[in-house]
Amino acid sequence: MMRGVTMRRALVAATAAMLMAGAAEAAKPPAYPPGTPAEQAAYVAACVKVSPTLKTQCTCRAAAAMKYSPQLRADIMLSMSNPTKYAARSRSIPHSEIVEWETFSADSAKQCGIDD
Repeated sequence: MMRGVTMRRALVAATAAMLMAGAAEAAKPPAYPPGTPAEQAAYVAACVKVSPTLKTQCTCRAAAAMKYSPQLRADIMLSMSNPTKYAARSRSIPHSEIVEWETFSADSAKQCGIDD
């Protein structure tokens, strides 16, 4: 009898471990190709144009942005360099990118010392 209970507990524990491992893997953000130095320079230029007193923070945030999706990087730069075009584009931004942008904003603000 004891052996059956132990086996069930082991099975439940193994199942739970597999589920947790699967959930952790699913929660990982997808890996994107890193941004190029040209993209990073364009981000800094657009950011400094909008916030001239935040050059150091713009440089830091640009470096942080390079690990996010190419589409998010393009949209962030568009929002800073051409707000009118970005306003038109913003109507078609998928929810997943909005969530990614929120994550980027919070993470990079903390990392770069920006009160966002």
